[in-house]
Amino acid sequence: MTFKKAIITPPPDKAILTAIRDAGFHGIEANWMDAAGPVISRAEAESVRDIARELGVEIHCMLCGW
Repeated sequence: MTFKKAIITPPPDKAILTAIRDAGFHGIEANWMDAAGPVISRAEAESVRDIARELGVEIHCMLCGW
């Protein structure tokens, strides 16, 4: 079995995702919600998804509050 590392992050851009990957993390837990609802639009989320795929970073969950 292979263990992977992820980090919780607010909506990242390409520079942040690159830094996360270069630091040895395999993915992120996307914290894109607050008490009022989503903090980014669907189009922004899709852009982050595309960048993550390009960089090989997995978005393995979206946190929707605690």
